[in-house]
Amino acid sequence: MATSVRQQIAIGAIRPHSVIAVDIGGTNLRMAIVGTDGTLLGRHKIPTPSQGSITEAIAGLIAELEPDPELPVVVAVPGLVDYEQRRTLWAPHLPLGWVDELAEDPLTARLSRPVSIANDADLAAVGETYFGAGTNAADVVFLTVSTGIGAGVLLNRRLVRGRRSVAEIGHTIIDRHAFSKGEPATLEELASGSSVPRLAHIAAVPVHTGEELEALERCGNERATALWMEMVENVTIGIINLAWCFGPELIIVGGGIGRERALLDPVRERLAEVAPHLAMETSLVEAELADDAGLVGGAAWYRANDVRAR
Repeated sequence: MATSVRQQIAIGAIRPHSVIAVDIGGTNLRMAIVGTDGTLLGRHKIPTPSQGSITEAIAGLIAELEPDPELPVVVAVPGLVDYEQRRTLWAPHLPLGWVDELAEDPLTARLSRPVSIANDADLAAVGETYFGAGTNAADVVFLTVSTGIGAGVLLNRRLVRGRRSVAEIGHTIIDRHAFSKGEPATLEELASGSSVPRLAHIAAVPVHTGEELEALERCGNERATALWMEMVENVTIGIINLAWCFGPELIIVGGGIGRERALLDPVRERLAEVAPHLAMETSLVEAELADDAGLVGGAAWYRANDVRAR
């Protein structure tokens, strides 16, 4: 049986010169043509639609880019991906109907070019490892703290994955007592941007977003500071858990909240306090590629998934 173009790319038989990278975020749908060195050769961005077909939105942006018809597409999805079945399994921050659309076969048919589906944290981890803060490291964890919380892991510069995407640190339980009571207990429920309105209401802090909370904390509001430090402690717990699970030499923190010095600096201080109890040396650094990490990661996606091409 003849091997398809998509299969040849996946096994490394074909190495595309450039790719079209698509990053589906909760706020914006972004796309760029990415060169093999991670250079963004062109880009477009629109607000992420709240309804309608995501396939048609992607097709429209590709048409605006006017790319080579042979270029493959890598689509970053904020959710759980089945890499064997080549489809999205669960995407809690996207419209429900999009899960069925975000699969390689229907997208390939509609776009008339090979398509690969990637977990967004996995793709951003690849971008930061190959072209960002992790270029000199072999074993890297990328943690994103934003609307949600996710992670991607590369060991020996190869993406850690099984049939499904892994390292879903945001959905791990960090408060056993709350979990036993049926209350919010996961890292994402206790430290992400989407958790701020609920946490702020409980703490009687008059904010609705992470940005507002940070601004109020900087003004010296005691309740805002107390809530912010709770989030810092929860992120620290998540980072320690990642360190023990994967033993990375480098942990890169990104995302809209994760890149803020008001979060990163106290997390570093807290980690320094517990470092003597960790049986490893792990450095914590800020992401370098900001919101472009997922797009840039498209340039090395096939390399990071191919053991022969590290």
